[in-house]
Amino acid sequence: MNNESVNQLNENENKGIAYLTVRVSTGDNAIPLPGVKVIIRDGDGDKGILYNLITDRSGETETVSVSVPPKESSLSPSEEKQYGTVNIDASLKGYHTMTYSYVPLFDSIYATQLVKMIPLSDNGQDYIFDYRENMQLDTEENSL
Repeated sequence: MNNESVNQLNENENKGIAYLTVRVSTGDNAIPLPGVKVIIRDGDGDKGILYNLITDRSGETETVSVSVPPKESSLSPSEEKQYGTVNIDASLKGYHTMTYSYVPLFDSIYATQLVKMIPLSDNGQDYIFDYRENMQLDTEENSL
């Protein structure tokens, strides 16, 4: 085995894989929306666009894999982020573009992001949801 193969094996051992499906419907979850353009971007901004998808007739994208830190990294204290993040944009003519920022993903976990599309109104502003505003990662405050 050459050095390049060994380096590639070591690099793959240090990465985990998360799985993501995006499910899109009307705002009240009543009707699945086919044909929605879903763009999945790297949450850290390093890799740009990871996937460019279209929802099927059930309002779902195909399940995609995303490289994230391995679950073993969460077994010991670390300053590094122990999960991956993606940003998701969903757009369809006649609806606001919905943006979900910093959606957390974890190694070996299948996740489904629900997107509720809102019909356009007169103000024309798009919606942005930032998961960092709702995450409580302060372990001291949450410990026994």
